[in-house]
Amino acid sequence: MDEDACKSASDWSGSLIAAVDADNEFPPDSCDQLRTLRVLEDAPDWAREHASLALADLAAVGSGPMADLRADTVARDFTVLSGVGQLNVLVARMLVPGSPWPGHRGMEAVVFRSRSSRTPNWFPEHETSHDVVTFADTVASSAALRNGHGHVIFPELLAVSEPLETQRFGIVLADHLAYLYRTHTLPVAAALGWLNPSDARDPGELRTIAFHAHEWGHRATDEGYAENVSRHRRRLLAVVSEVTADVAALQMLAASSHPLAPRVARALVFDRILRDAWLARWEAHVASIVGRVLLQFLIRSGALTELPEGLTLELAAAHGSLEPELAALHRTYRASNRGDDTAAIRYFAENGWTLDRSGISLSSAEPVLEQLQHRAREAQSA
Repeated sequence: MDEDACKSASDWSGSLIAAVDADNEFPPDSCDQLRTLRVLEDAPDWAREHASLALADLAAVGSGPMADLRADTVARDFTVLSGVGQLNVLVARMLVPGSPWPGHRGMEAVVFRSRSSRTPNWFPEHETSHDVVTFADTVASSAALRNGHGHVIFPELLAVSEPLETQRFGIVLADHLAYLYRTHTLPVAAALGWLNPSDARDPGELRTIAFHAHEWGHRATDEGYAENVSRHRRRLLAVVSEVTADVAALQMLAASSHPLAPRVARALVFDRILRDAWLARWEAHVASIVGRVLLQFLIRSGALTELPEGLTLELAAAHGSLEPELAALHRTYRASNRGDDTAAIRYFAENGWTLDRSGISLSSAEPVLEQLQHRAREAQSA
């Protein structure tokens, strides 16, 4: 885009985001009165393809309220554009993980440039290797995406009439992921005295490699992951899947001789146990539950300990426990994927969790968790 085109794109994107935020804060009685609708109808040529998907969903609900809006067309037909200078526009009613309002289902929007990011070539290959992740650099985004802790957009996060059988797209808001790591995670690690000089060097790169490691963990432990991921709307299965992927990634990194491996492992663990684990209303967030399950493993394995001078983290102490933990989690995940949650319920119960119709909750927290929670929230509010 030339300079004038860039300014025009920025102006329209700003108008779109302002309309979406206003519609969420002051929703009209019906979708045909949405401010967002008017902006989408005036979409410039570069945004028209994606705008038409959101317009189709709005047309389907007609004069119904926003609560009736479903993002079926966007979930089914959205395709990421990756050409030089191309911008993407995703507008949909969705659940925004990590937003200030867990369970919030508003109209959200993001304008972004995409780039394909390949799995580092020093990661081991496996039969289900899928080495490309779509990273997004955000041009503009609505409030819940902009201010929240969510950093991914998948079809299963959209409000749809019927769940899709396969995941049609996956977008990682890489710039927001790096921002959260720099501003919410590293300050807590510093306050705890856990930071090595290398941890703060190229933090955005470390965090995105850690994301690749987590995705590698998914595919290394589930050869049908691309087909099975749509089932992860079930909270228990989603938690088991995420924990299994984290432990698989940590085992892979522990076995690696690459000089970046220890730093990447620390980035993965830091973000899980120092940010994800302590989100507001944490029991509503899969990521927070996963963070606390990982914390429990680190305590059991001796990697996270309480000394007179404070809490210490030494991931090398967990290396011998990774293989048996992964084996147990892998068995649990395979059973849950088949619809049998017996092993998952037993795994969580043995670690102090209660599962009932209202969700998953931690019955009793170890003193180390309580101390870490205090330090994490203290550092984040500073």
